[in-house]
Amino acid sequence: MAVLHGNDHRRSQSLHRHLAHLPILNGGSAFEFFRYARFGETVTVRQRYAEIYEKASRKGALIVVVIESDIRTGGGGGEPLLRAHRTVLRRDP
Repeated sequence: MAVLHGNDHRRSQSLHRHLAHLPILNGGSAFEFFRYARFGETVTVRQRYAEIYEKASRKGALIVVVIESDIRTGGGGGEPLLRAHRTVLRRDP
């Protein structure tokens, strides 16, 4: 399994297809809250794979996936509302 960093979109899609069938375990979340959205305000959510890597464990390889979400006002270039980092653990059964 290759390590993925940054914005390599084609590799990201390929890895997503490879990981889609594997069971998911929650590895934790971190949130950075800026402000609430206002009624009627348009909100844009962008998600990306920040990191994907393998980690050795007693039961075999564990695939660690870090997903970064950026929630902003407007078309994505507006004021930040929330930033989230979610870690998902996947293992071949």
